[in-house]
Amino acid sequence: MIQSVGWIVFGIQEKTVPTYVSGIVQFLGVRLPRERLLAAGVAVVLVAGLYLLVYRTKVGLAMRAIEEDEETARMLGVNANRVAALSVALGFVLAAVAGAFVAPIYSLNPGMGLEPILMSFLIIIVGGLGSITGTVLAGLLVGVLQSVGGVLFGAEAAYGLVFAVMIAVLVVRPAGLLGRA
Repeated sequence: MIQSVGWIVFGIQEKTVPTYVSGIVQFLGVRLPRERLLAAGVAVVLVAGLYLLVYRTKVGLAMRAIEEDEETARMLGVNANRVAALSVALGFVLAAVAGAFVAPIYSLNPGMGLEPILMSFLIIIVGGLGSITGTVLAGLLVGVLQSVGGVLFGAEAAYGLVFAVMIAVLVVRPAGLLGRA
């Protein structure tokens, strides 16, 4: 329903967003657009910040305690509703920043979210639920598989390769690469 309303409000034509930076950087014979490097840099900073928040602060400790055993965390004085609201707000902020840096790279339309959501879900499952490090590792693995598979076999076959690797990882480690069983 939201997607259909988006088509009505924004129209059927794809929209573009002006880039924050322009140009190409040559690195070891590879041409890299500066806007993608900026997006990658922002992603690294955000992941590092999220890691520090979750593993080095009292709020992160409360988040992990609720994830492990909400009832016990509540008995120890953790306000689970406040921590949950903060977690959702943090998720919204991260999604908004990601959208702001991805928008100049891709054309925008109300139906464009299916592929990123599917890949995000796949990366979280392969990395292991609740593991930031596993998610980063799985994201790098999926990115490399898509890039190399796309060059060797074509874009559509690369998706098959990514799903085959996901199935293989889940057969060997059902909790994901760094997830807890």
